Amino acid sequence: MEELVPELEKAGHLQFSEGCKLIFVEGQDVPMMVVKSDGGFTYDTSDLAAIKYRMVTSEADWGVYVVDSGQGLHFDLLFAAARKIGLVKPEQKLDHVGFGVVLGEDRKKFKTRSGDTVKLKDLLDEGLQRAEKKIRDKEEIKKEKSTDCDSALIPLL
Repeated sequence: MEELVPELEKAGHLQFSEGCKLIFVEGQDVPMMVVKSDGGFTYDTSDLAAIKYRMVTSEADWGVYVVDSGQGLHFDLLFAAARKIGLVKPEQKLDHVGFGVVLGEDRKKFKTRSGDTVKLKDLLDEGLQRAEKKIRDKEEIKKEKSTDCDSALIPLL
């Protein structure tokens, strides 16, 4: 990020407003805040730096971001800004694949900033375990129903 900001300044991509360094993108309601008024970087800065690494340094053909749907507007702005400043070539693709919200045990939305989220692998493993339990429970119910039917029919014979 320390390298990206001077590059953006030198190329004339940043505009200054109230001490902040911003990228304005046509068709977007809000700008990307690359540097806050206190000199700190933002998620926008780290996301742009990540796109630079993936699309420029690693020369990826396609970047796919699988993130909850609530981040859709952010990714629209991010991808448009990355294209505007030349981090993404016309033939390269960037896509946001949105999904529903991941809830914690308290039924509240996970907040990655808090640092106490679950790793994706652990989340997927738990999902598989729960699915397997449901399947086993259903199979057990079928067996019980079959046994109940046999018990009810035997006296009729």
